Amino acid sequence: MPSLTDINHSSISHLEKGMPPVDGVNPANIASRGWNVLAQDMSFPIALLREKAIEHNARWMERFALDQQVWLYPHGKTTMAPQIFDIQLRNGCQGITAANVTHAQVYLEHGVESVFIANQVVGIQALRRFAKLCRDYPSVDFFLIVDSEANALELKAELGDFLVSGQIKLLLEVGAPGGRTGVRTLDEAMRLAAFTAEQGIPVHGLEAFEG
Repeated sequence: MPSLTDINHSSISHLEKGMPPVDGVNPANIASRGWNVLAQDMSFPIALLREKAIEHNARWMERFALDQQVWLYPHGKTTMAPQIFDIQLRNGCQGITAANVTHAQVYLEHGVESVFIANQVVGIQALRRFAKLCRDYPSVDFFLIVDSEANALELKAELGDFLVSGQIKLLLEVGAPGGRTGVRTLDEAMRLAAFTAEQGIPVHGLEAFEG
């Protein structure tokens, strides 16, 4: 896979957050502008990142993941920056987490090959858009969650082929009483697991939002 930083990005619009109203700026030439945050050349709020610190943290997390024998899927919505994704993927992360289908599409357009969607995908239009991503990027793996029979039936109707093929790996979400999402009890989890089996919907494991 080519480095995400090697991809030919289009020029950044002057409407981008923090950017002065200057045309023709892109990740390859922004440093040559000589802009200084302290001189208020860019609008606030703005985050400043130190490359050495980011690389150090990425290597530390890679060692931690190896020691714990876990896969890391950092949440891409924190930065929405392909250059950061590239650093994370080069340092042991298996993929990137997305909040929704729109975010997932951005990741795929920048070369990410495995995406964990951390929220349920609901609604006919979102599901159809997700199905198109599966067709357009057949080599990409997706992880998706479900916590209700209604959502399971929606997924089967629009994404059934991709669930059966294994391109989408469905996880049953387990929540906590009073929490935001997920089945609340073992009985609910067992009923949902039985329902998905009856419907011929493969389930590959569990996911827990509240830890």
